[in-house]
Amino acid sequence: MRQRVRALLREKLELRLPESVRMLTTFEVASFLRVSRDTLSDWRASGAGPPFVKLSRRILRYPRRGFERFMDQRLQSASLGR
Repeated sequence: MRQRVRALLREKLELRLPESVRMLTTFEVASFLRVSRDTLSDWRASGAGPPFVKLSRRILRYPRRGFERFMDQRLQSASLGR
């Protein structure tokens, strides 16, 4: 029951925020990129990954806008490989 209430609250809160300011979780970013959370951790340590916000010792979030820029910078044309 608690999980359902939390999910509903999360859903309601996300609807109020514009998509551009939404924060993504480590799980969401790792799932989208199909990499492990350990890989994201390594990227954070080396400065190679998407920009992130450290809210506390254990809580990290990735600004959606920053993640989109990160992906755009890595988008390559098929003709570059030739």
